[in-house]
Amino acid sequence: MELLSLDLDVLNCVLDHLIQRDLKSLRLVNRALYSHIKLKIPRLFISPNRTNIDVFESVINHEEYRLQVREIVWDDARLEYFSAHRGPRRSRWQVDQLPRDFDHFVFKLERQDERNRFRSIVDLRKKELWGLNAEEMSIEESFRVYRQLWDDQQRIIQNGEDVKALRQGLLRLSNLKRITLTSEAWRMYYLFPKYETPFFRSLLPGQRMVYPWAWLGHDSYQDEDEDDYNRRLQTPWTQPHDAWRGYSIIVAELLSARHHSNICEFIIDVHREHTGIGQRLFCAPSLDLTGTETLFSVLSLTRLDLAINTQGMDPLFPDTWFWRHPYLKRALSQLDSLKHFVLRLSTLDHWAIGIASHDYPLLSLQDILPTPHGTVWPHLQYLGLAYIFTTQESLLILLSTLPSLVEIDLDSCRFQTGHESYEIRYYPSLLNSIKTDLLDTDNGAWKTRKPRLTMRYGAGRLSNQVRTTCFSNTIGGYLYGDRPNPYELLEDRVETEEPLAWEVHDFDPEPEDPDQMPEDPTKEIEEQNKYRNLLLYPPPIVIVENNMFGNMFETFE
Repeated sequence: MELLSLDLDVLNCVLDHLIQRDLKSLRLVNRALYSHIKLKIPRLFISPNRTNIDVFESVINHEEYRLQVREIVWDDARLEYFSAHRGPRRSRWQVDQLPRDFDHFVFKLERQDERNRFRSIVDLRKKELWGLNAEEMSIEESFRVYRQLWDDQQRIIQNGEDVKALRQGLLRLSNLKRITLTSEAWRMYYLFPKYETPFFRSLLPGQRMVYPWAWLGHDSYQDEDEDDYNRRLQTPWTQPHDAWRGYSIIVAELLSARHHSNICEFIIDVHREHTGIGQRLFCAPSLDLTGTETLFSVLSLTRLDLAINTQGMDPLFPDTWFWRHPYLKRALSQLDSLKHFVLRLSTLDHWAIGIASHDYPLLSLQDILPTPHGTVWPHLQYLGLAYIFTTQESLLILLSTLPSLVEIDLDSCRFQTGHESYEIRYYPSLLNSIKTDLLDTDNGAWKTRKPRLTMRYGAGRLSNQVRTTCFSNTIGGYLYGDRPNPYELLEDRVETEEPLAWEVHDFDPEPEDPDQMPEDPTKEIEEQNKYRNLLLYPPPIVIVENNMFGNMFETFE
């Protein structure tokens, strides 16, 4: 039976379940399918790359496809300058112009992934991208292509072509709702970028290159010592800087287009890496800080995901701690329509190494979040905190002042109780305090709403390890029912009869549709299970992670 002989409703139902790549293939079968099948383009990518810009401009100038777009992703990871061969190291004060050794870093990247346990998956990925018989390019040819891409990138930046394209997109994409600024478009693993941008898909078969990483992430491929790295992160925002070019551009362009756009979500996406916008932005007045405060006051944002790189703070000088200044709290106070807020810090855990617990400067959530009871964020429903080091009391005060919360996500956070140190073993105490201090003393508000609490404890950067999280319904069963405290079971190594944990790796693909939410998360896991392994032993922890939305979906009762 011919495909086009199907009832249109049946055909459209089939097409709705196909990914973009399959739709493109079907359109090439014949003219009838080409005219009937419409592409799905809910998300566009922009960066200083010719392919990304060409695709972006083609869509925003298409009268039908431009109406589909609901999200723009600005890829802020630019190609770095590399030398062809290893040469003498320059002075540490010339680190910004340090020529990288292309072949050295390509080999290092490839060797790292060949050694890990995902080597077979990488081999399959090469066949998928390059074809069954494609061979890798030589280093010399790969470097020649890379330098052409780098030269083109520099011309685009000099002429501001990516900025002009973004400006036109903000004016022409009438259904645009979300702006995402990311350093992670290329990252996670070799040949497994988080986003398959047009730039990535345009790479030649067998081409070898070092994937870029933005925002001074503590990358193991950087030929830079710790002093140089910290010096760049400690540079005041008032001085010329190029590391966070995308943030400055997006803030300025959103302000210029504020009367013509319906943007309600601003996401700074770093996945689970220890990076983000430099914390010096919130340490002193600057043009970008003023723009940030103005932007938050004129846009009715309902969602903000904020990632801050806290590397470079000096424990001996409080002036370098962003939470000792009023600017972040003042900016966040403008967001009176906020429903979804995530705050992710980067390296407070690394910063605390070697510092005695009584000397460690505590981060008070009340110093950075504007939460007098129910008056500033009266509509907030989702609160996510990641890599936060604070006191248990500070968190409990925060939770008690947000009357509309329905979901709380704590990712790799650590809390101090009294003079104790920050360790996962104090999670039982936190859950006990939530149950006694909030459920029993909050006038019944928590008992009525029963907000879902998810607690994750993940692996570190560049580790290729699993990410894990405690079952949210296990926590709920303790807080609102008669189940035992799951972290007490974890500490006591209590064995369970049923499998209660998942291994999940970052190979899982990013949803093509930014609004895609699975109705049946268990079914989605079964369908995408080729990179997952069910653990048949305790502890009672689970990860079911959707990277785009940050929500944790339950799979077992």
